[in-house]
Amino acid sequence: MRWGMGGVAIASTLFLSLPTTAAEHIHFKYDDLDITFSVETLDTYAKLGHVEEELKGYIALLPTRAQADLRRLLQTPFPIEALELENVLKAPMGQMMLTEVGRIIQTQSGANGAMTLQTALNLAAKDSGGLTLISLMHHLQADVRVDLKQVFRLLEQRDVMRKQAHVLVQEMQPSRTTTEASWSKSDRLTDLRLAGKLGVLKETVTATYTPQHFSNEMRSQRQVTADLYRPNRTDDVPASVIVMSHGLGGNRDSHLHFAQHLASHGFAVVVVQHPGSDKEQSKALLQGRSPHLFDFNAFIDRPSDITHLLNELEKQNQTDSRGRLNLQQVGIFGHSFGGYTALALAGAEIDFAQVAQNCSTQSFLLNPSLLLQCRALELPRKAYQFRDPRVQAILIINPVNASVFGRPSLQQISIPVLWATGTEDVVTPLETEHIPSFQALTTHHKYLGVVEGARHGASPMSMASVAPGETPSDSSVLDDYLNAVGLAFMQVHVQDDDMYRSYLQPAYAQSISREPYQLNFMPLGIDTSTSHQFNSPSL
Repeated sequence: MRWGMGGVAIASTLFLSLPTTAAEHIHFKYDDLDITFSVETLDTYAKLGHVEEELKGYIALLPTRAQADLRRLLQTPFPIEALELENVLKAPMGQMMLTEVGRIIQTQSGANGAMTLQTALNLAAKDSGGLTLISLMHHLQADVRVDLKQVFRLLEQRDVMRKQAHVLVQEMQPSRTTTEASWSKSDRLTDLRLAGKLGVLKETVTATYTPQHFSNEMRSQRQVTADLYRPNRTDDVPASVIVMSHGLGGNRDSHLHFAQHLASHGFAVVVVQHPGSDKEQSKALLQGRSPHLFDFNAFIDRPSDITHLLNELEKQNQTDSRGRLNLQQVGIFGHSFGGYTALALAGAEIDFAQVAQNCSTQSFLLNPSLLLQCRALELPRKAYQFRDPRVQAILIINPVNASVFGRPSLQQISIPVLWATGTEDVVTPLETEHIPSFQALTTHHKYLGVVEGARHGASPMSMASVAPGETPSDSSVLDDYLNAVGLAFMQVHVQDDDMYRSYLQPAYAQSISREPYQLNFMPLGIDTSTSHQFNSPSL
C-alpha cells in the first residue's frame, strides 16, 4: 500500500467522485440550485443497482459503462488500516489536504467540512468491509453540502490541463512519423533493452557526516547507506558512476532493475537510501511514531547524502589498487523527490519566493506535490547551493520541482538533462510540474520523454500504478523504455561514448514503443544536429 503523498490518494478520490450522504442527505449546491440525495438511496443503488425516483433523472444521463463504474467506485474499499489512516489524517500534510477538500465538501452552514470528513473517514475505516465511499457517507455526523461552483471550476481547470497535455503529445507526434525503416538495423549497436554481458557484484557502502546546521541547535551525525553494484570485469578501466535517488517512501530496492541493467553494461551504480524520507519514515507515520511523512530537512539532506557518499567512494578508491571507479564522470538518476535531489545536484537552488507564491495560490487537489514542496518554507530562508561538479548529467522521472525551483533557478543548470514523465501522473501533473520547468532549462542538451498512459508510481517499475478497482497493466514496457533510453543517455553524456547518440532520437523511441504505453521522445539542443523546435501551449 503506497501513501507517497500523505492523504492524497483518498482525499483526491473523495473530491473527484463527489461522495454523497451519511447522516441523512447530501446537498449539491450551485447558487440557488439545491439537489439533494439521501444516503439510503445511494446505498441501495450502489449495492443492488436499483434506481430510486430521486436518482432516475441523473443516472439516466450516464452511459451504461459509467453507471457500472460508479457503482464499483462507491463500493471499492481503500487499502489502508484504520490506525494508519488516523495517523495520516492527523499529520500536517493530511490536515492540509482535508482543509482543501473541506472547502468543497462543507457543513450545512457553509463552513469548512474538514473536521466532519476526518471523523467520518476514521469511523468508516473501522467497518468490517473497510473504508468505502458508501461507508464514509454512513458515518458523516451531519448532512453536508457540496459546493458545485468550486467543483466545476476545478474540473474546468483540470480539463484545460488535460487538453494541454493532449496538445503536447500531438506536437511530439511529427517526431515519430519517421517509420521503422528510418531506424535501420545497421544503426543498432545492440538491443539496449536487454541486459549487458557483464556480471554484477554487489556491496554496501556507508557514509557518516555532520549535516549543515539550520538553527542554533546542534544536529547529530547522519549515516547514509547505499548499495553499490559493480560490473564484474577483468580489465583495469575505471567504471563511470551512476547514483540513484529514490522517491518519497522508497528504499534501496526501488530502482533495482535499472541499477542491475546499467551495471551489466559497465557502469558502477550507487543506489542510495535517504533517512527521513524513505520507507522507514513512511512506516513511522503510519504507525504513529512520527507526525510527518518526511523530515523537512530532506530538501537539504538528500543532495548532501549523495555528495558525501561520493566523497566516501573517493576515499575508498585511493586504497583500491585497480581504481575501479571513475568519480569524475557521475550521472544521477532520480524519481519524484529523487528528481528534486538530482536537479539540486545539477545546480538548481530553492526559490523561496516561488514556493510561497504557489503555496498560497495553487490547489493541492490539482497538484498534490505541493503538499511536499510547501514544506520547504519550514527551512531558514537562505541560499542553498548543492551543485556537485562531479555530476555530468541527470535523468529524472516525474520530478517534484516546479514550485521549489523557479525558472531562474532551473536556468542555472548547464549539464545534460533527460526529463521523463507520463500523461496520467496526477501527483506531479505534466502540465504544471514538468512542461514549464522543462521549457525553462537552457542547457545545451535536454531531452523530453512523455509516456502516454503512465502514472506517477513509487518507482520507474511502477509508473503504471493503478487506482482502487482497476487492473494493473504490464509494466515491463516501461522497464524497456528506461533500460534502453536511460542507458543510451548515460553512455553519451556520462561515459562520453558517441556511438550511442543515434539512440537518442524519436525514430528509435518509435521503434521500441508499444502498447499499452506509447513513448514520445524529443531531443532539444541549442548546438545539436538533432535539435527540434518545441512549441507547447502556454501553461
